[in-house]
Amino acid sequence: MPLHYLLMVTVLFFVFVPGRFGPAMALITGSVTPQLRGSYMSFIGSVQQLGAGIASFTAGMIVGRAADGTLVRYPWAGLAAVGCTLLAIALARRIKVVPDGSGGPE
Repeated sequence: MPLHYLLMVTVLFFVFVPGRFGPAMALITGSVTPQLRGSYMSFIGSVQQLGAGIASFTAGMIVGRAADGTLVRYPWAGLAAVGCTLLAIALARRIKVVPDGSGGPE
């Protein structure tokens, strides 16, 4: 694949992937009272890092190399990621917003 195609895909990835964090952070910060928000966000950051480590470890346990050097069970890692995403969406629907008196949506 030509380098300019790879650069275009990489740029698009770095532009669009972080866009999902804004709505997620708004949803998460709205679920806790303002007095606890700072410590809660620190805890959420720790959980995110732990999740990233577990995901990398799990993918490393799933994906392997065949005798000829090709990757095996790579689609299984993708299916596991899709399953975890669907589970996260289902869990996110259960988050309740805590009224904080700021006049925002409740």
